Amino acid sequence: GLLVQGQGRQLGRLARVGREHMPHGADQLFIEHEIEGIEAAGLPVIGFTDLMWCPPRKRARDPREPEVLDWKFVGSYNYVATSKSITELIPMLAYGKWALDRQWTDAPAVRLSHVYFKTKGPPDALKVSGVITRETLASRWEYVSQVAGTMKAIAGESQESKVEANTSSCGAYGGCPHLAYCSAGKFNALSTMFGADGANDIISKG
Repeated sequence: GLLVQGQGRQLGRLARVGREHMPHGADQLFIEHEIEGIEAAGLPVIGFTDLMWCPPRKRARDPREPEVLDWKFVGSYNYVATSKSITELIPMLAYGKWALDRQWTDAPAVRLSHVYFKTKGPPDALKVSGVITRETLASRWEYVSQVAGTMKAIAGESQESKVEANTSSCGAYGGCPHLAYCSAGKFNALSTMFGADGANDIISKG
């Protein structure tokens, strides 16, 4: 956890600036809790949430709104999620699904949150949250299941040539480590210089 497993004094400073974003007066609190019992395309979804809780209701008839919190440590806030994109992240959707399906089954929605702790410069913390309804989460989980089903099918394929390539990502994050022997990667690189027919001709002769 953030408060007990850090590295000395620096983490203590970070924890203090993020104190306002931590739960207070929780009815239920789960720290480093294992999620289980949910599936995508027949595959079990496993993992641990940093923190889940449900704020107390002001009135008995008020709906519950549980929250999933994920701690993030960043050098800057340049690439933090938005309130919209956080509700589209697959790990956060998995945590939210567990919260609604397994723990707070009467809640109509779940709040998904990242708390970013800035490690460079003066200590600072930023919270980004998005609320997703049970119905929207169920719809997006159908997409997650489709992705998982595709990955499951691809994992059983022994020939990479039979897998549809995403050549637009060949150069992402410094370049794919498999580019040297990937036929799709070779075609992508050659076609930029010699065109599709030229690339096919070079590869067939190679």
